[in-house]
Amino acid sequence: MSVVPVFLYHAVSDDSPPWLAEFTVSPGTFVEHLDMIADSGLRVIPLRRLVAALLGGPSVPARSAVLTFDDGYADFASTVAPLLAARGLPSTLYVTTGALRPSDTTPFPSAASAPGGARTGGGAGRGGRG
Repeated sequence: MSVVPVFLYHAVSDDSPPWLAEFTVSPGTFVEHLDMIADSGLRVIPLRRLVAALLGGPSVPARSAVLTFDDGYADFASTVAPLLAARGLPSTLYVTTGALRPSDTTPFPSAASAPGGARTGGGAGRGGRG
């Protein structure tokens, strides 16, 4: 199997708190990334398909790539999901379940409301990142 790039994101926002800024891209930059992925001929596949191939299942198409999003910030629902849906791109969202809360609008926390301003993510997780 050839190398499959995994593009890892945390937050996609124009207004991230300082503690998250180094892990944030603006929506405009994210759109540029998606355009570059498409223009380069990469085919985005679900992470589960890559994992299945790594475990001996069917191989992935040539020039495959994977998109993942850590922490489950509200910008995934409000910004990222519509951009991916418009392009028909799959992704994997890792949610920090301890930060979920009931809400009238979304169960996902905003980056600004993360408990104690603590950083989340960045460690090795399922999917082979680390």
